Amino acid sequence: MKKNLHFFARKINFILIFSFSFLIFVISSSFKNNNKNLAFPPCTGPFATTNILGSGFAILGPGGAGAPGEGGTCGRGGCHNTVDNTGPATTFSLNIGGGVTQYVPGQTYTVTVTIAQAAIIAFDFEVTNRPAAGGANATGTFVLTDATRTRKSNGSFGGAGNNYVEGTYCGVDQLSPGFNQWSFNWTAPAVAVGNITFYLGVVAANFNNQATGDFTYSLSKVLTPGLLGVNEMNNDKTNFNLYPNPTAENITVDYHLKNESNVSIKIMDVKGAQVDLLLTEKENSGDHQHNFNLNSKKYSAGIYFVQVAVDDKIITRKLFVQ
Repeated sequence: MKKNLHFFARKINFILIFSFSFLIFVISSSFKNNNKNLAFPPCTGPFATTNILGSGFAILGPGGAGAPGEGGTCGRGGCHNTVDNTGPATTFSLNIGGGVTQYVPGQTYTVTVTIAQAAIIAFDFEVTNRPAAGGANATGTFVLTDATRTRKSNGSFGGAGNNYVEGTYCGVDQLSPGFNQWSFNWTAPAVAVGNITFYLGVVAANFNNQATGDFTYSLSKVLTPGLLGVNEMNNDKTNFNLYPNPTAENITVDYHLKNESNVSIKIMDVKGAQVDLLLTEKENSGDHQHNFNLNSKKYSAGIYFVQVAVDDKIITRKLFVQ
């Protein structure tokens, strides 16, 4: 009798151990297959190691960045029980080119998105832009500099091409407690297209698999075409001469004004940031000539732009400093 009981107990233990091992195998295989389907590199953060939903949250929904032309009925507030921009984020920003407000056609700028909010473990974002002429597509070119944490997509909002940059499966993990940041590059269109408005949408989530306890944020930022392309410049009725060019120290700017006008002369770097204000005054009609000495401490060798603003017209010349 004892032998039978002992044999029976060993058999039960074997069955239990086998069943438990098989269950672990099935769960493990399922998790691996889910991760294979994601097609993203392995991540180690608290969200990435538990999320099997795919890239980002996939819950920004149509209307995620707040740009014109976005379709659908599930806006940021609709997918999350919150009112936009009412959350307790301590930092929420979109920085373009270190803070420039103008773009130079063809130039490339670093775009950085930053969000900080306590007690949040996962964040996702989407950025797009629209030119002044409108339409559903972004202008210029988005260039990824961190393919692990960011990706280009349509954003599921209609339109064609890679019109959005957003977080990936790995990119939603916080970089430090309550903080996340993403960067990528944007190359401005080859010719000025008027004002370009950037749109940013962000979700800060507690990952409770519900819409509760999440927060959404959005903002927009306008870049103006401060430096005109050569073709536009040559077609302008007001013109000016700049010499010597290239130069090592001194420049001369001369021009003719048809009417009394407010004039300013600035020097800008290739990113559109002002380096120097050379002149700002009201001038009479007629011929004008101004000589300027470029302080060698301020100007390193390279390419700059001399910008002359005459009332509401802005014209530029490329300047080479040796």
